Amino acid sequence: MSDDRQTIEDYAQAFERCLVGPVQDKTRSRAELVAHLYDAAEAGELAEALQRLGSPRSAASLFTPARTAPLASMNRRLRAALIDLLPLIGVTIALTVRQAENGPHVGLAFPPYVYYQPGQGILHALAVPLALVWSILVLGILESRTGSTPGKRLLGLTVVTETGLRVPLGACVVRRLSLLAGPFAWLDWLPQLWGERRRFLDRIAGTKVVAQRGQGEPRPVPGRGLPFSEARPSHSQD
Repeated sequence: MSDDRQTIEDYAQAFERCLVGPVQDKTRSRAELVAHLYDAAEAGELAEALQRLGSPRSAASLFTPARTAPLASMNRRLRAALIDLLPLIGVTIALTVRQAENGPHVGLAFPPYVYYQPGQGILHALAVPLALVWSILVLGILESRTGSTPGKRLLGLTVVTETGLRVPLGACVVRRLSLLAGPFAWLDWLPQLWGERRRFLDRIAGTKVVAQRGQGEPRPVPGRGLPFSEARPSHSQD
């Protein structure tokens, strides 16, 4: 049984690395998996159960509550984005103020354009790139590691793959690249106008933003709405 215990522990660790979201949800999903595997081990069917579950990532897609969580509304996503993009908003305001001080013509663009112009000043040459590094790379790393950003955490949102799992870093960065297009970045949000809750780059990156369930809301369990019951070993009745 000690070999089975180690096999289950290794599988459960790999399984948990694929999950994203609140710690209590990940802990609960892992506990459900481990209980299932120990039941299979006691019945002498651990190898068959692992074969039916497939890779830890495939198993995680059966257990994660994010798989069936509702897509986040545009209102909540925009509020989260405003919080996350505060550095970029601050830089944009500073650029606008400087333009107003230097002449009568003021152009406001958010996100700001990225371009090089001799003598453009340290604000545009340094502050804009740094704000974009935060908005694209740093926030992308946070989404990949935790599924969330400061704004999303406050609004109860999580970024997951289409099957509800942790998103690879590359996809997290790709879904944020529209910020490099200056104010044209808002075109990425056009699907929201006809009721689609995923941006264009969400579809390209294979991601979605879901709303976390409240503590009082029901949570899917294996055998109810998930194909988990198919993976559970059948016990013959004597």
